[in-house]
Amino acid sequence: MQDNNGCLWKIKVRHTGDRGRYLKIKSKSNGSNKVRATADNYKDYLRITPHEWEIFYRLAASRNNQQLYDEAKKVLTRLF
Repeated sequence: MQDNNGCLWKIKVRHTGDRGRYLKIKSKSNGSNKVRATADNYKDYLRITPHEWEIFYRLAASRNNQQLYDEAKKVLTRLF
């Protein structure tokens, strides 16, 4: 996925019992830039809302949905 600055990111949507809902975000242009964002206030991860996590979850299931992509791009740009 690409943010508004043209940076490419690989995003994995995750949900586990202890961490809750979170995203694993990795820069495709700078592989050392790795971040996690949580919808459930886990540790010191970046904060996202449950609704924002849901956008990425739905986009992972429906990759060709342009509306979801645009919403996810806004969230990604806000984070970085």
